[in-house]
Amino acid sequence: MTSGIDIRHIKDFDVNNFLDENHDPKTVYVIEWRDTVKEPLGGWKCYNAIIIDISHSIPALEKKLEALEGIKSPGPSPKPELLLISTSHEDDIQVLHEEEEEVEIINNNTLEPENRENDENARKKLRFSLDSDADKKEDDTTSTLNLTGAKSSVSQQLGGFQNPSTSSEAPQFITKEDLEKALAKMKQYYQVPQEAGVSSSKTKKFKTKEKKVELGYEGSNVFITDDQWRDAKRKNSFTSMATSLLVSTFSPKILLINSNYKGGKSKNTDERLKNIKHSIQKL
Repeated sequence: MTSGIDIRHIKDFDVNNFLDENHDPKTVYVIEWRDTVKEPLGGWKCYNAIIIDISHSIPALEKKLEALEGIKSPGPSPKPELLLISTSHEDDIQVLHEEEEEVEIINNNTLEPENRENDENARKKLRFSLDSDADKKEDDTTSTLNLTGAKSSVSQQLGGFQNPSTSSEAPQFITKEDLEKALAKMKQYYQVPQEAGVSSSKTKKFKTKEKKVELGYEGSNVFITDDQWRDAKRKNSFTSMATSLLVSTFSPKILLINSNYKGGKSKNTDERLKNIKHSIQKL
């Protein structure tokens, strides 16, 4: 509820009609909420309201509002600390006794027969668990011994070569000569026998053949690999594409590097450049 609204801000409000005995107290009026001096663009905000009373004095309206609101609720309850202070000393002692926890030590002789059986079963389970752990440790020790024996057999096959870190004696430095001897023995031990009678000419057939792309006109004999051609097509401009194709025509690339470094006659030919230009124009 709000007091102090000017009746001139109430639309279609008639004082005589409001003071009439036949006026309905639940009539809803439209009120302009003029919170600014100057009227904003689009007008002030409007709200629906029920008028309780009108008066020339704002304090008189506030007193009537207080009477309509009735008795207000009391203030906040006192803090818990104040309530604890107001209690008696005997109550405090009783609360402390309720919060304490008593620990009782139970003697085995005072256990009932059923409890004794449960306690004996628990001891058997504990003994079984300890025995299982001991068996597991024994198995681990056996595995360690077997692994050590395997290592020693491999060491014998390699001619007695042993890692200094695993030796019981003081660690010794391994020379380069010792390492080469050990590697040579390992190669002999793990060497895979090759098939006899296989000529070098036959082995060339197993090499993968790279797909070639011919640049320029048919029969130009200017070839590059398919990977080089796809890499050149990914370039952002024709200039960078032509540069990539030109570098790809030199095999190996070190030939082009030495030519640019030492100078001399250009290794490019008009026929090669012509074929590169024709390949770019076809794209």
